[in-house]
Amino acid sequence: MSTITVGTTAALQAAFSTMSTTPGGGTILIDPNAAPFEISLSGGGGQYVTIASADANNPSSIAGINLSNVSGVKIDNINLNSDSFVRAEWRSDINISSSNDVTISNSTMSSDASGFYSLSNPNAVLGEDLGLVRDSGGVTFENNTVSGYNQGLSFREATDLKILGNEFSEIQSDGMRFVGVQDVLIQGNNFNNFYGSTATFNHDDMIQFWSSGATLVTRDVTIDGNVFNSGDGVATQTIFMGNEKFGQGDASSVYQNITITNNVIYNGHLHAITVAGSNNVLIDNNVLAWDKDAIMVDDEKTPGVISNVNYQPGINLYSVTNGTVTDNVAGIYNLSPGTVTSGNSAQEGIAALGQNYVFDLLDMPAGDIGSGSGPVGPADPVNPTDPGSPTPPDPVDPTVPTDPIDPPAPTGPVDPGNPTPPHPVDPTA
Repeated sequence: MSTITVGTTAALQAAFSTMSTTPGGGTILIDPNAAPFEISLSGGGGQYVTIASADANNPSSIAGINLSNVSGVKIDNINLNSDSFVRAEWRSDINISSSNDVTISNSTMSSDASGFYSLSNPNAVLGEDLGLVRDSGGVTFENNTVSGYNQGLSFREATDLKILGNEFSEIQSDGMRFVGVQDVLIQGNNFNNFYGSTATFNHDDMIQFWSSGATLVTRDVTIDGNVFNSGDGVATQTIFMGNEKFGQGDASSVYQNITITNNVIYNGHLHAITVAGSNNVLIDNNVLAWDKDAIMVDDEKTPGVISNVNYQPGINLYSVTNGTVTDNVAGIYNLSPGTVTSGNSAQEGIAALGQNYVFDLLDMPAGDIGSGSGPVGPADPVNPTDPGSPTPPDPVDPTVPTDPIDPPAPTGPVDPGNPTPPHPVDPTA
């Protein structure tokens, strides 16, 4: 297995073309003294190639990652920042298409988002979008630090995805987006201190799934052991799995085998865990705590009028069959008829876990969970009405008996529909 050091995009592609067709593959090191350039690779022979910084203690600066029709590539320990690099506005910092067995690990990715984004603020700086993975399989994104982006990672028509041990912070819109994905593991990540944007610009989510435009039907998704912490940032929806195709009557689009377990959520929006149009759903051992100081802002629905909202986080299942909700702590449970429940606690159940339990998990100073006074919010914080984040109504299935919900839970807000904001058009799609 050979090793070579390069300092330009052309030299990198040439080395990759040789190594990926040589038995045993090889390692390509990036010269730390080279000016930032893009890692752009296509084709190759499938032998495993690792691309890394020549100086492990001084990660090389890279302006972008573009992989097309490659197999067996690991990019490790680089510093990705495209601020000074000119390219088409629609392109993300990372673009992976028609590729397999790709890992990006132990790296830092940053953009130039200035903070909370509002269309009415001429001084607001919108960050770049981190990445788009499409028509690909076997992609791992592990132990990376991501900050200062508009959108984080997006996945379309992709399978066998692993997002492990990363940190996402200072994001203006969504942390991760998934459309038509299968065999997904999202585990051990930390989402915190999102900058956010006005709800008119984007309805911010830490993790969002949708089905519009998808060919693959989403299935076999596990979201386990993550921390979602609004921190000093805005309130966002946390885990939101909408299914627009099912809502439009496409029975073949039902998501299958959704598992959401062992997560800690500290946020200020009803949609902490929301799953719609799905079958075989397990929600187990999650702790949802209410950050009353985090707000979702919309200053553009009515010109000159600022609307700040803060809602108690809840677990919400809409049009879910074979759902199981067990051993969670949450203030609101809106569950589909027939959902199996046991061992769930209301918000006050956090006290039973020990004083400052959630703050210890979040590595935050001790404080008051769910009983402080938020800046602006609904008159009744126990049973708010959320006019700004509609969710499709849950039709009653007459073939499924309505079981009592365990435990008795406060009534959640009426939430009549959750439109997904428009997304940039990729002219290469």
